[in-house]
Amino acid sequence: MRTLSFFIILAGLIIIVFCHKKSPTESPPNNIIHPQVDIPWPSLANSPWPIAQGNIQCTGRGKTPGPTSGTIEWVFTTEKMGKTYGSPVIGEDGTIYVSTSNQLYAINPNGTLKWEFSKGPMTLSNVMVGAGDIVYFSCGNVNLDPNFAGYLYALNGDGELLWEYRTPGMIYNYSSTIGLDGTIYFTDLYVPNFTDVAGFLYAVSPDGNLQWKVWGTGGFRCGDLNSISISPHGTILYVAGMDSTMNAADAQSGMIIWQKKTGFNLKTAALVDNDGNVYFLGQNGDHSNYILSVTEAGEVRWKCEIEEVKYIDDQADIHMDKEGNIYFCNGFYLCSIDYFGSLRWKVPFPEGLCPSTPIIGDSEGNVFLMLSSENVFSYDSKGNKRFEIDIGPASGINGAIANSRLYVNHYLKLTCIK
Repeated sequence: MRTLSFFIILAGLIIIVFCHKKSPTESPPNNIIHPQVDIPWPSLANSPWPIAQGNIQCTGRGKTPGPTSGTIEWVFTTEKMGKTYGSPVIGEDGTIYVSTSNQLYAINPNGTLKWEFSKGPMTLSNVMVGAGDIVYFSCGNVNLDPNFAGYLYALNGDGELLWEYRTPGMIYNYSSTIGLDGTIYFTDLYVPNFTDVAGFLYAVSPDGNLQWKVWGTGGFRCGDLNSISISPHGTILYVAGMDSTMNAADAQSGMIIWQKKTGFNLKTAALVDNDGNVYFLGQNGDHSNYILSVTEAGEVRWKCEIEEVKYIDDQADIHMDKEGNIYFCNGFYLCSIDYFGSLRWKVPFPEGLCPSTPIIGDSEGNVFLMLSSENVFSYDSKGNKRFEIDIGPASGINGAIANSRLYVNHYLKLTCIK
């Protein structure tokens, strides 16, 4: 009888052990990775970097290796047409597109001018390249009055205007994105005292006609640093709200599916992984920051509030590498956490240098960081510095990776680093 009781108890323990499921907040062993792959997006150009942050999910991860030597190959100067804005993007034929405060430039892979486009005074422009090298370019008039307007232009690969769509409010820098079916989504800029004309989320068809526009619960907000990201299957838009929220909106109607309070107005984009999990910043009542990860349904996976995250730079988009690791800056360190929100490593910045732009990475797991004091840094996936290069004044810098090159917008220049 004792022997029988012993085996019954032992069997019960075995069942408990094997049936136990870990809590979503429990971190697995450090050697567990979650491989990430590029999600096919037929409405985008088949190129290494067709949109800001490299893809629709705003991971900042490129499709090709980045530079290895950290030397300058060429510099294209935009001095006559104002400061560069937004991220460089790459067309199917290798053309690099970069916008300034007055002009859109198409630049050949060797750094020479291909063509330029202008429609008068513009500011804070964004570019993305659709299938067939259709270039979408959003901008706005600089005059903040009731008649100021935003514009979404569609150009062909030769720089010829196909159509334009006008909004009452200015379309801000990173706002535009594109759905699987070619629908263009963007927000227009909220301006005090003009709440009836701006802060809307728009859906415009590939031929330039309005499909719908919605206000949400408090107006939508895409500023000069954040953007709209989309779920892997293309049905959900993730967009910040003027009421300090992150919103999941239906891509067919703009209807809010779920909403999360963030504690402050987001300045960076939400990041979406291959499983549809969403990552974005929040702020506690004591003004300490955190990273929140939620499922596609809006259920919390984890909330990372480690010391390194409390002072995260809320103007620099986080990055996810090919193994699901996340990278961010906090003003003192470049930090990496794993797929479950646990710290992997941190490396200090040189004294006096602060991050000012999104972190991006290549297909090999290397990351590139543009700092505010004229420097570009590269680190490998373990936090080892690969190179450092001084590129000159770095106000408003952003980068794109293509074919072992890093293209960096900064001040009055586009610099190619190999």
